Amino acid sequence: MRHTVKGAFILAFGLVTGGCATPTTQSVSLNPNITSDEIRYQQELKLRTLIEYQKRIDRIGVPLLRAALPFCEDNRIGTLGLKVDNISAWPPEQRRLAKDLLQLDEALKVTDVTPGSVADKEGIKAGDMLLAVNNQATIGGPGAVEDYRQLMQQAGNGTVAFKLLRGDERLSVKVTPEPVCNYPLKVKMSNVINAYADGSNVVITSGLIRFAASDAEIAMVLAHEIAHNGMKHIESKTSNASVASVLDIVVAAAYGINTHGLFANMGSQAFSKEFEQEADYVGLYIMARSHMPTDGVGEFWRRMAAEAPDTNNDSIFRTHPISAQRTLAIQQTTREINDKINKGEPLMPNQ
Repeated sequence: MRHTVKGAFILAFGLVTGGCATPTTQSVSLNPNITSDEIRYQQELKLRTLIEYQKRIDRIGVPLLRAALPFCEDNRIGTLGLKVDNISAWPPEQRRLAKDLLQLDEALKVTDVTPGSVADKEGIKAGDMLLAVNNQATIGGPGAVEDYRQLMQQAGNGTVAFKLLRGDERLSVKVTPEPVCNYPLKVKMSNVINAYADGSNVVITSGLIRFAASDAEIAMVLAHEIAHNGMKHIESKTSNASVASVLDIVVAAAYGINTHGLFANMGSQAFSKEFEQEADYVGLYIMARSHMPTDGVGEFWRRMAAEAPDTNNDSIFRTHPISAQRTLAIQQTTREINDKINKGEPLMPNQ
């Protein structure tokens, strides 16, 4: 029976393809080896692009995480503003790319230093080899990056003494971590124009990075998501859903109707627009506190409306304010912030 079905499929496929139109020009022939090289090049380009995007987000976002400290008193971390890596920390299938692109080997190296960070101010540079942390020698190879993280955890928020090798020169550098909100900033490679907070992290897509017209617009989006985490909006939505889920249980018990979590979902969306408005409002203050101007960033939402006109279609099912409301609210908040700056008043949101 199986062979009969297979034979019938092959016959049908042959009849269909036999009756289909075919190309009329002679296309170029491709060497499989060259194709393989091109695939590798495109993979390298993706990795290079991701690294550059992440550097940009760190450069823009770390000052925002510092400025947002009043809103994350229970979730802070000390940061030096540097990244350490080696070849063994990468998945085996990506090590060749990491070696060629980042010049990594088994030694523990500084791969990036955020401009303006304490590491940058103390003169640490990308490419420096890390020899010791607080007089404890660092050893390269598998597990070296994790060992470094443990040494940094042991150091806590105290001053850290690094021994570095730069070319033939040995350096001793002491750095003290600066506090920032503990919301790691992450780039997701996706054409979708989006960013979101999950209570612990802030994620921004490559599509949004490309769509934004300036660092200030990216800062507005990052500050908005940082505000979501700092104001505990995700926890509030979860709490609202938990309260409303009681109705799902009651309806099921009293009437035997499975609501499939209808009320819990409605609860999670309760005050969603208000949470978004608050994140916009607090986010602009976070921007201003990081000495980044907020004038003109509302153009982001005007362009969003041009790309997706439905962003101005309001309904009870929308979870975000329409673009027109967000643009006008940003303009009004900017005037409020500038007025406080002119008067020398603290840059904190009105309660």
